Amino acid sequence: MSPQQTSSKKVRIGVLLALGECEGNKFELVDERKRVPPRPWVKGADSDFFIDRPEIKHKGQIIPGVIGIPGDVSVAEYIKFKHGDKVEIDYINPKDITTERLKSNDINFLLIYDLLEAFHTDKSGTVFSKFREALHKAGNIYPSLEYQEFINSKLLYYNHFKAKNLPIAPTITISKEEWNARVTQLAARGGPAAVADEVIEEIQRQGFKKFIAKPVYGQEAIGCGIFTMDDLKKVEFKRFLVKSFKKYPGLIIQDFIHDFGDTKASPELRMYFVGREYQFTAMATKKKTYTLAEDGVGGTYSLPPHIDLRALKELAYRAMDNMPPVTLKRANGQGVNLPRLLTRVDMGCIRNGVFDPWINEVEFVPSMYIEDHRCPLDALLGEQMVKITKQYLNAQARRPLPSPSRSSPRADALCTPPRRRMGATVSPRSALKRSFGSPNKTQRKSKLQALAKPLSVQWGPLRRKASGDSPKKRVLKIAMKTKRSIATKSKRSIATKIRRSTRA
Repeated sequence: MSPQQTSSKKVRIGVLLALGECEGNKFELVDERKRVPPRPWVKGADSDFFIDRPEIKHKGQIIPGVIGIPGDVSVAEYIKFKHGDKVEIDYINPKDITTERLKSNDINFLLIYDLLEAFHTDKSGTVFSKFREALHKAGNIYPSLEYQEFINSKLLYYNHFKAKNLPIAPTITISKEEWNARVTQLAARGGPAAVADEVIEEIQRQGFKKFIAKPVYGQEAIGCGIFTMDDLKKVEFKRFLVKSFKKYPGLIIQDFIHDFGDTKASPELRMYFVGREYQFTAMATKKKTYTLAEDGVGGTYSLPPHIDLRALKELAYRAMDNMPPVTLKRANGQGVNLPRLLTRVDMGCIRNGVFDPWINEVEFVPSMYIEDHRCPLDALLGEQMVKITKQYLNAQARRPLPSPSRSSPRADALCTPPRRRMGATVSPRSALKRSFGSPNKTQRKSKLQALAKPLSVQWGPLRRKASGDSPKKRVLKIAMKTKRSIATKSKRSIATKIRRSTRA
């Protein structure tokens, strides 16, 4: 059998790559010389994938130089190393993303690169536009576009979690559509200035003394603003709102929680799951990020007794169980639900000095902190991708893949001490000023838009007018309507039975 014939029988998995330089700046490189745990597949990577990051100073620490490959490349190289006899990897750089290229593969995976990454790294906007169009047209991209929309929009999932009684921080959400509609309605009263006044009134009703405003599609604090009500300048706040809604599809306004994510006593816990299996937690503070000793990934820090890690895990599982499924379409147009790949649930712990946990964020292509722990996350993700591909193709009655190896890498078998924390952020890039609408003229309506919106701003004049009745009278009216409705249904039921008996 010729090499061409052998290659044609392989399943093709496309991996959409992030920019390697960006991953180097984020300290997300798998070290070629100091691989812990051992990663023999790194040696086989193409030399073009290697990044030489020199020694730098970051947040007062000296960061050693590294020669290595980005985490997404390491995941794909693992699949080639372990399943190369059945699987072929198609590396797709951002500039090469097209609908035709994606459709030429059996399935394509997003590991780090997604619309948010494209939005913040593509200054010209051409790559972003092509990527967005391809996501709408190609049906074999994992995760599905609907799932991406849900996770990428805090506006959507905060409202959804609130409707499902999952704890979040006190929040107000405003979509771009809500803002623009209200500006039009109040054009005679000043437009944006009048709407900004209504937003301030809503913030006051919620009792926020200090608040943080986060844009939907924001990344690494880009576009965020922190405000205090006592010294809030309305003109500056109006400018902030106008600028935000020109650039982003929505805005989240949350009560500012003192010390959140700043200290070990009040950290943000970023929990990693492959599929539905917990892997480890990265504990983020203002100056440094730690891993936990009990997770067995080389961490040495133990949580203080006032933080209940088990309760936080249970809440993270509840969050995942209440998220929409990842559904890709079969060749016949029907959908198939697939397992999750990587999910990170970011948890807050301490509010008002006591343990009162909440869900802060959810991500599906998060930073992996791959230089800062010993969890073989790249290998675990490789195995999960093979599992997902097998399930997807078997559902289409296509060539099956062999079952993933039972001997998956285990974090608890590793013994080399971890590297010191080297930071996790990159210098912010200027976000592009453009819309996030559908590339089609007719805007695509997502099923997720049907979610309840209990956190939306209650615009003053648009509120339902009070009837003027006392609470007792309103309750009696509702009761009478219900009673009449039941009586009407009963009469209809009796009439139907009489007709049936007459016919018999």
